[in-house]
Amino acid sequence: MFGVPMNYEEMPNPFHKMPTATEKIIELQKFYQSTNKPIYAAHPRSKYYLIPYFGLLGVSVAATLFYTGRACFGIKDKK
Repeated sequence: MFGVPMNYEEMPNPFHKMPTATEKIIELQKFYQSTNKPIYAAHPRSKYYLIPYFGLLGVSVAATLFYTGRACFGIKDKK
């Protein structure tokens, strides 16, 4: 087993299950064209990117509008 050399044809190929680049592109194209979601939300992992993004965007916009309103009315921080 370990001491006997194998023929080239008998050696297991670790790459025989891996798709080529063109097969992967075609597979991804079919995936993205078959979904009804927007392109930025189509990927299964997109929620891990979008939830923090929109959360931080909402907090930053809310803080900006809050302090803009305070500045417009002349409200100062208490010391």
